[in-house]
Amino acid sequence: RAGGKPKAASWQELAARARYSDAVHCLLLEALQRLDVATRQGRALTSREMLQKARLSPQRRVALEELILAVERSLFGGAALGAGDYERCLDAFQRFGYG
Repeated sequence: RAGGKPKAASWQELAARARYSDAVHCLLLEALQRLDVATRQGRALTSREMLQKARLSPQRRVALEELILAVERSLFGGAALGAGDYERCLDAFQRFGYG
């Protein structure tokens, strides 16, 4: 799907079912897939490593970092994300450049 518009249905469907943490995770994965930096030295990179290595404008960097922080808070911190979190992350995703 390189160069095309992201497939919104997956995160929209998850958000419609109030699965906001999963929806935000899908947004982050879609954003990361769009970066040129997928792997380095034959190994996969973490979201943080990709953020560090990617050549992004300040606006896109901040937007991606917002997505990463939300997913870290949910996935690793165990926090449940709500509708407001999803809306903020959707906005960040759009500012990243795929909205």
